Amino acid sequence: MSKRLTLIIIGIYSLIVPSIGQTNKLLGSELHVQRFTPTPLVLFHSDGTTYEFLAKGNPAAYDTMEFSVYNPDGTTLIRKRLNTLSGNISPNSAFWYGNDILLILTIEDSIKIQNTVYKARKQIGSDFEMYGRIGIVLDKNLEIKKQFFIALSQSFGLYSLVYQNSGSLLFSSVFSDTVDLRPCGGSLIRSPKDSLGYNCNYGYLELDTNFRFKKLTYTQTINAPTFAPYFGTTSRIQRKVGGHFDNKDTLRYLSLRKKSSLNLCPFLFTLDSNLEVKKAIFGERITPGNEFVYSQLRAIFEDKDYNNYISFYSFGKFKFAGQTIGVSNDYSSSIVKIDSSGNGLWAKTLSTGMSFVYGWELLLDTVHNQLLYGGALEDTFSVGDQLFSIPRGSKQEVFASSFDLNGNFLNFRRIGFQVPNAAINDFRFNRDSSGNFYTILRTTDAQSFNIDCQTITYRAVQGDSSRRIWLKFGPSTLKKDSILKHWDICTGQGQIKAFYKTNYPDLQYKWNTQTVDSTFSFSQGGNYRLIVKDATCYADTNYFKFAPKAIIAEPSIIGANQANNIGAFLYNISAPDSLQINWQLAGGQLVSGQGTDSIYVNWSAFGQGLVSYTLTGLQSGCRHSDSLSVLITSNNSIIDKNSQFKIYPNPTDNIIIILTKRLENTYFNLTNILGHSIANGYFINGHKQIDLTNLDPGIYILKINSETIKVVKN
Repeated sequence: MSKRLTLIIIGIYSLIVPSIGQTNKLLGSELHVQRFTPTPLVLFHSDGTTYEFLAKGNPAAYDTMEFSVYNPDGTTLIRKRLNTLSGNISPNSAFWYGNDILLILTIEDSIKIQNTVYKARKQIGSDFEMYGRIGIVLDKNLEIKKQFFIALSQSFGLYSLVYQNSGSLLFSSVFSDTVDLRPCGGSLIRSPKDSLGYNCNYGYLELDTNFRFKKLTYTQTINAPTFAPYFGTTSRIQRKVGGHFDNKDTLRYLSLRKKSSLNLCPFLFTLDSNLEVKKAIFGERITPGNEFVYSQLRAIFEDKDYNNYISFYSFGKFKFAGQTIGVSNDYSSSIVKIDSSGNGLWAKTLSTGMSFVYGWELLLDTVHNQLLYGGALEDTFSVGDQLFSIPRGSKQEVFASSFDLNGNFLNFRRIGFQVPNAAINDFRFNRDSSGNFYTILRTTDAQSFNIDCQTITYRAVQGDSSRRIWLKFGPSTLKKDSILKHWDICTGQGQIKAFYKTNYPDLQYKWNTQTVDSTFSFSQGGNYRLIVKDATCYADTNYFKFAPKAIIAEPSIIGANQANNIGAFLYNISAPDSLQINWQLAGGQLVSGQGTDSIYVNWSAFGQGLVSYTLTGLQSGCRHSDSLSVLITSNNSIIDKNSQFKIYPNPTDNIIIILTKRLENTYFNLTNILGHSIANGYFINGHKQIDLTNLDPGIYILKINSETIKVVKN
């Protein structure tokens, strides 16, 4: 069996006219535009072709079903038609069925397929009109291999092919009125209330491989009409389905009953062979309260190891399979990975403030074993390291991105955006085996849109309100090799070197709002964003956060710059406790004070000495150093050999230091030659330092007890 991508379904109806945009060739892209009225039903194939099923005619009578196969550029490869005998026809759903296609059609009256006539039923009694549901198996060339009658109902629909093996097929289904399954061998089932849109029943229809009835099970809702159709994985091992229901209602499915505390509650069921619930996972509040918490389960996919990947569009935060989903008091989109036993492995909330516009934003790329995530949206959103802000109500951004199966961001493609006052009503995308992205999106009220830095404008057509834009994007033209960054918190100097490859020259670099080169410097800490763009408007965004420059003290050393080798000299600095201090000496010995802001030094020889320090920030690790040269001379500090005091340096440029052997009741008084007191007091611990820096040069008199000493200020 050849590899293929998980199917993607688009809409219900479509009317196509010939392309009017074939000549618009985009950089790195291919474009095909078609006008239409409704929306097509589409399947992508991994070879790049697209299978499309649509009703043709006019609003009064869509009596033709057109089957088409398109090349990757949107040109037609195969086209065939099927006409009704009378009444309308529309595509209901389509699935890959091995290498074939299983198409479910709705007929309002009658149709003839390969000599077999199928008829709907008119309204009988209080029942609604009973439209026919016909199944057709097509090969890749759109040849009909088999057809079969499934049901008669106004509302009955098949949403996804959940499970298939050699004995049966399981479809998720929905109906809100009477369903007649007798055409496929089932029975007549009446809804509890025959009121379209209320008390909808969601469940599972099981058929054998000859498309004959085996079983139908379904949930019932009592009061609330807001109940989503189930989604499911196409699996040969597991029967897993999910959806969401309103908390005003009670979910009832066979023996299961559940009322949720969430305003809209997502769930995942694992069914056994009898379609009973073997395991159920529901969204649960993290903390009790009345906070509004809402979550839609949007898609489920399964990998080859039977892990499930589920996407949610939510408001608020909640738990699912043990994983935290969403953000408090805001919108978000999330992906959770759950193993085959129902255990949550990881969850990733991809963006906040997000307003999604149609589309299954999560897809599973089975060729490359990657998760594809994309959509059409407005508001602020982020994917990986990409961040955009689109004001609500102005225009809508279309993007596609990829992640590995562990949730790690791989790639981002900004597909395009609408001009103001336009809307993207539908968006689907996939990727082929070569890595090309394929998108089909539907726009309204727009005659132009922007993509690849070009504005594409189309001629207005009377009555034309919608266009389908068919795009193929090759591999991204912009590739990041590496970004080297350096930031010195101590000097406040940084540099960025960005290395990119592109098919187009003249890359543009923006550092926040400043235009820069691929290598540039900066000199302030803070939050920064580097955006690199090439000529196609593809952009790569990188975010940086640098701490502010560390502020470290730079004090000067206070102490004698002339000294002798007799006695201890005091040196100090003023430094905060957040700094580590280390003193270094040359020509002397540190007596005490290492690691503090004050030290005593014994100078050991005549000549030049040096006292220095290094300050180191305890948190930043930044350093500052300073030094003071000291001239070591002979002893000029002793006035009298019998004196009890030592004074140095004398003469002095700034300070004098007085040492005494007397520790108590030693009083000093320093005066000028006129006898005016300049400094006085008592000694502390046998020494005193007096600062003469602000005094005029001259002679001063120091009296200590009964002794008088002449001090010279240079």
